[in-house]
Amino acid sequence: AVTSTLVDGRTYRGEVTIDVTATDAGSGVASTAMTLDGEPIEVPTTLSTLDMTPGHHELTVQARDAVGHESTTTFTFLTADEYPGVTLDSPDDGAEVAQDEVVLRATVTSPEGDPLDVDFREGYRYTPQDPAVSTFSGAVHASSDTARADATPLTEEQLANLVTVDGVSVETTSDTALPYQLFTVAVPADAGAGSSVRATWSGSANEEARVTLYALTSDESWVQVDQFVTMDQTDFELGGTVPVEGFATEGEVTFLVQHTEGFAGEQLSTRTGGSAQARVASDPFHPDAVARSEYDFTLAWESDTQYYNRNQGVRAGTGGDDTYYQHQVAIHEFLLAQRANLNLQYLMHTGDIVDGAGEPHQWLNADDAYRMLDEAGLPYGVLAGNHDVFGAAADYSRYGEYFGDHRFAENPWFGGSYKNNRGHFDLISAGGVDLLVIYMGWPDSIEKVELNSEDIAWMNSVIRQYPERHVWINLHEYMLTTGGLGPFPLRIYNEVVAPNPNVFAVGSGHYHDAYTRLDSFDDDGDGTPDRTVTSMLFDYQGLPEGGQGFIRLLHFDNQGERILVRTYSPSLQVFNSPEASLNTPPGMQEFEVPYSAGGVTARQKVLTADAFVAEVLTLNEIRAVTEVPSGSEVSVTWEGAPLGERGWYVSVRTPFGGEAISPVSLVTVTEATTEE
Repeated sequence: AVTSTLVDGRTYRGEVTIDVTATDAGSGVASTAMTLDGEPIEVPTTLSTLDMTPGHHELTVQARDAVGHESTTTFTFLTADEYPGVTLDSPDDGAEVAQDEVVLRATVTSPEGDPLDVDFREGYRYTPQDPAVSTFSGAVHASSDTARADATPLTEEQLANLVTVDGVSVETTSDTALPYQLFTVAVPADAGAGSSVRATWSGSANEEARVTLYALTSDESWVQVDQFVTMDQTDFELGGTVPVEGFATEGEVTFLVQHTEGFAGEQLSTRTGGSAQARVASDPFHPDAVARSEYDFTLAWESDTQYYNRNQGVRAGTGGDDTYYQHQVAIHEFLLAQRANLNLQYLMHTGDIVDGAGEPHQWLNADDAYRMLDEAGLPYGVLAGNHDVFGAAADYSRYGEYFGDHRFAENPWFGGSYKNNRGHFDLISAGGVDLLVIYMGWPDSIEKVELNSEDIAWMNSVIRQYPERHVWINLHEYMLTTGGLGPFPLRIYNEVVAPNPNVFAVGSGHYHDAYTRLDSFDDDGDGTPDRTVTSMLFDYQGLPEGGQGFIRLLHFDNQGERILVRTYSPSLQVFNSPEASLNTPPGMQEFEVPYSAGGVTARQKVLTADAFVAEVLTLNEIRAVTEVPSGSEVSVTWEGAPLGERGWYVSVRTPFGGEAISPVSLVTVTEATTEE
């Protein structure tokens, strides 16, 4: 039985309190999962109709009892449209009006027929050609960077192209970095307390791009103001308002239009052998290595390194046996030494970092090995396997101590975390390919798979937040050595891989083997497969010395539109293990993944600005009128309007807090008329 504080069919205004109670007279309630309009929600919670789309809403509750029975209950309700409308009627924008004849008129409306409070206020409006605005462009490697030392001022011709929306534009592009446009707006000294700045950017971007409008706070951090993802259209507008207080630095407010979130590493070498940071060796690291001319960048992958890190006494020269541990060290030394040659952009780990979660020295060994990467600034991501969390106990305390949020949160590629890095995602762009690499650690229960619904809901919420990115999912256990799936992996397959059309690959370990599985999905329902997901099992722990140091190298070839998968041991300096189980069936250690299979694309990032407008909205009142009926035209006289070009705007508010603010209109006030 499921009940809710919501009343079916009711129209809510203002605050909406949502709570749910589930009871079961038999075995008891084992779990509940709730969605509001299809998105996961935690209860109890209080929402505001100001933050909700007006109209119909559905709260869906899925409840399971302890013996597996499930019920779904749906509650429906409505929310009012709290936002009014305003149209400036006269004088026309740019008109000249005598000082004693400045009459301002606007029509105000409320979707709910509410009486309205109307304020006529002074404002300012600037374009990039005005001295109050400075405009720059450039490209960065980390979207979070606040220091934009490479910013280049726009030319006079470019500034002239940004005055109005007319199709004449300014383009900023990059093949390997993240392009941006930057605008600083000087706030007039007489704007007064409580003033704010509204920015409006109009333009376009390439397909499958995320473009964000940010404002810079006084303490040097970016705050998102607006965002658009170009899935269905490439022309769009970004806009928003920030207060001067808390955002102005030395009298200026800074706005940023940034193409792509996350991190795009520097291109350390090119297909032709050039290097941005170091001279690339003329000879490859191994005669059988893929020629550098055959690919654009590389990702690396290690898994089940548990035996490498269980050696006693290998730290600080204490003389312990380091036979196995040297494989862990050799892997990281190889990746760092060959980083430029490979154009290595990222390293993945699919769990079982240590063998015994209760052994402190194993965590210290791993900590040392991964600090090598931290200090070198090599992006990487890890997850917890069963050996990292005390097996079935799923105790993440030791894992969180060494590999929790604190280790990764400041990295520009770290997208976000779930339960102190039990799950997390990284945003990596390389060679024009935008990746979302998402990780989920060992589940709470393998037998009672329904207990892991929260993990699945989090994964889906992240993936659906980034429809423009190609998604690689990393788990510890996913594929069996036969290519089959266990109970929890089957839920991942059905509930995460299948319904998300941007998932193209799944990586896992846990079972000693090398295996590749291909699954096709009909995403548009036309009866023809649209996408093939490549799932890879990679775990060599059953080899001598805990795996002999084998890793995977994933070479992305944009020209050939493929991923070249190679398996290599820096310790042995050989490709592919001769172990029979790893070569049955053949072709599981070395193969190709076509870009077309999973819809992977490499694109130049293009950010095109058509116009930019900045408006300073002051609280300097011209005239206020209260309790205005919806649909009325309001007229006020601007008594004593200052001479010259002046700006004005109208703010309209409803009883429940909805507000509309008109554009700033300009009027040139001339000397008052005189009677003859």
